[in-house]
Amino acid sequence: MSNAAEDMAARARAEAVVEAESLTDAVNAALELDSDLLDAEELAQIQQDIADFARSSAKTATPKTSAPPSPNSAAAPTTSPPNA
Repeated sequence: MSNAAEDMAARARAEAVVEAESLTDAVNAALELDSDLLDAEELAQIQQDIADFARSSAKTATPKTSAPPSPNSAAAPTTSPPNA
């Protein structure tokens, strides 16, 4: 059961990161068009927040290593025995 919970949590984290990256892309696109509507302090804060997110998502983007297969999980042979 704990593997299922861990898998669900990992999937939720991955989906949150994808959504955050999408939002970051949208904010960057908006800044390219309309950054002149912001004062320097607002623009600096947004850019800092984006940089902070990029650093934090890079830290958590390490792939999960899988455990080696147990001896009982060996695959069955794919060939059938000869008919006698």
